Amino acid sequence: MINKILYILLGFFIFSCGDENKSKKQQAVSSKSAVEKSRGDILTQIEEFSDSLYKMTMKLYDQNNDLDKNSRIALESKIIVVRQQYINENISFLNSFPKDTIAPYCFYKLNSIYNQMNAYEKSLACLDSILVNYPNFAYYSQVLEEKAGTLDLFIKPRDTALIRETYEKLLSLPDLPAHKIEDYNNRILNLDKDISEILSIN
Repeated sequence: MINKILYILLGFFIFSCGDENKSKKQQAVSSKSAVEKSRGDILTQIEEFSDSLYKMTMKLYDQNNDLDKNSRIALESKIIVVRQQYINENISFLNSFPKDTIAPYCFYKLNSIYNQMNAYEKSLACLDSILVNYPNFAYYSQVLEEKAGTLDLFIKPRDTALIRETYEKLLSLPDLPAHKIEDYNNRILNLDKDISEILSIN
């Protein structure tokens, strides 16, 4: 009788463990689906806000002279709200999926937005994040070039040592076109002069 009870308990235990493992597997699959859905949702939101921001900005430029004061203020206010939502969604993606292949593109988009807002320190931080964390990014050389330009033109006071270092990194890149080699070398030789002054002279 005791043996019979032991067999029943053993069978119940095995059955219970099987159910528990099955439940854990189902939870893992459900959790994975939620993460994937979340990633897709964020990317969809980024695209939607990007599209809305582009359309509203074009409307502001195209119809600027035809808009009355109140309409212009209303449109500019909408642009500010959507732009912030766009920034938030990109940051949300970066916080959730920092190792994703899309992540450096999010930093690049944020860099562009911050540039438009004249928030050059934030723009520079985005560029540095790409250079440090995503050395295989397809547009690495453009990012490095943007960093050099941002440091040279917009960050005050100018850090000539850092500007020189960035141009030298550009010069170390393989397959650099001859005209860019000349441009970067000229900048290094004239770091005592503000680039905006040189551009205005030319």
